[in-house]
Amino acid sequence: MEPSPPLPHSLGARGPCQPGATGMANIVVFPFLIMAIEAAVERLTCPARLTLPTSRKGLPMSSLTLCDIAKKLKKIDFCMMATRASSGAIANRPMSNNGDVEYDGDSWFFSFEETHKVSEIIRDPQVALAFAEPPSLLGKPGIFISIEGAATLIRDKAQFQEHWVADLERWFAQGVETPGLVLIKVHGDRIQYWDGEDNGVIHV
Repeated sequence: MEPSPPLPHSLGARGPCQPGATGMANIVVFPFLIMAIEAAVERLTCPARLTLPTSRKGLPMSSLTLCDIAKKLKKIDFCMMATRASSGAIANRPMSNNGDVEYDGDSWFFSFEETHKVSEIIRDPQVALAFAEPPSLLGKPGIFISIEGAATLIRDKAQFQEHWVADLERWFAQGVETPGLVLIKVHGDRIQYWDGEDNGVIHV
């Protein structure tokens, strides 16, 4: 987690991986996270490119499976969520995944209702999530993962309970009864990754 915790409305909860990133690790990975964000923004602003296959040196479209991606996501706590603002610009903010480690194409985030990202999702549900794994002890960059998909807003307290963890009470003091609480579900349609010499696309 970063040295100074973000504001509560900037955090989500229970997505595809467990907490575990340290403040120093996030500082080191920041330049790599920017690269993943820029790639995601480029695809949001260039819809015609969304269906183009990615291959390298004769590799198939993807040498990793969705299960492989899920294992990688377990190591990454924070992602950047990109939405389209009313001005047409791309807006980004950090979101925490906090617990849903068995990624099956859906990511889950808690937020307050009265936020820019929620109003932007209502206006345009297409979003992008950018993940960057911290470098190894030897400095080798980790995997970069970009997930593109559609976001839906859930206000059902039964589903809140399914994705709730006690740590969230730091941000939402009244738990699932917190006024204005909303659950954001992002269903990924297209996953792109960059892992050393390997890169590929997985269609969910």
